[in-house]
Amino acid sequence: MQIIYHLSSFLLYYPLVMSVFWLIGASFYYFLIERKQTAIDYAKPREGITFIVSCFNEAETITATVTSISKLSYPQKELIVINDGSQDDTADVLLRLKELYSFQFIDLKQNQGKANALNLAAKKSEI
Repeated sequence: MQIIYHLSSFLLYYPLVMSVFWLIGASFYYFLIERKQTAIDYAKPREGITFIVSCFNEAETITATVTSISKLSYPQKELIVINDGSQDDTADVLLRLKELYSFQFIDLKQNQGKANALNLAAKKSEI
């Protein structure tokens, strides 16, 4: 009977005591840390984004890809397109698109694999 009394007391008082500790801790955090932090201005761009597109024999679809990425409304964006040794006219299509849109174009003469192409573009990224 004694065990049931202690267990019921524990089950009743533990949540009450812990919620008081939580309220005190949250109050200290708010007054000592959070109130001193400055507000973040989300309207001003702080960071940019880089889109890396690796293409291999994608002459038919690369125009739509570059066009849609170029029309995105990110404040600071960079587009890097890598032709990974395509054997169709992907390089010619990208050279024509380069006149219309602003992006970096890397033309690899031999297919070196998607991972290598993406790593190469990541090294060339400026943002």
